[in-house]
Amino acid sequence: MPRRAVLSAAQRSFFEALPTESVELAKHYLLSDEDLALVRERRRQENRLGFAVQLCLSRFPGRLLRVGENPPLPLIRFIADQVGADAGAFGTYAKRAETRREHALLLLERFALTTFKGHHIRELVRWLVPIAVDSPSGNPLVGAVLDELRQRGVCSGYVQFFITSPSQRRSAVLAGAEPLDVRPCQARIDRSGEYDRACMG
Repeated sequence: MPRRAVLSAAQRSFFEALPTESVELAKHYLLSDEDLALVRERRRQENRLGFAVQLCLSRFPGRLLRVGENPPLPLIRFIADQVGADAGAFGTYAKRAETRREHALLLLERFALTTFKGHHIRELVRWLVPIAVDSPSGNPLVGAVLDELRQRGVCSGYVQFFITSPSQRRSAVLAGAEPLDVRPCQARIDRSGEYDRACMG
């Protein structure tokens, strides 16, 4: 049975976009006193800033910093102001792969987070079936899944969803079958702590 991507490239970009507006930045990235105390355990300003950025991204959109990623400048500035660092220091942090990996692993352990695994696919398919009956279109389904992953403390990384045609999907749901072939793009931290991006389209 042929499959098509649930989301277009533009829709995927929408879900992967990081906040840049002040209201959204304040909503997602205000650090608590406890957060700041943890950040200040890093001596260099680039490490304080980079660690804080990773902490914020782990909460929203619910992933870790990607290899070579430079988040939008408004986001960096918003976090830099809170941790007493120069926004330009992030460029130094982004080049230090080992430090970035160490921080990622520390955050996973400190906040009991996990990366996306195969068993999450099966769990999410079962969880998503009743939602798909009422709202079969791609955007609400993907939005619901990403929200649920954040609630469960799962760093989703790259996750793509493939489905059959809408009529076939609805029929499968009503028949009690698993209508979604939810395939992770194997976004994970491997032994070196890097994301595997091989299946990105």
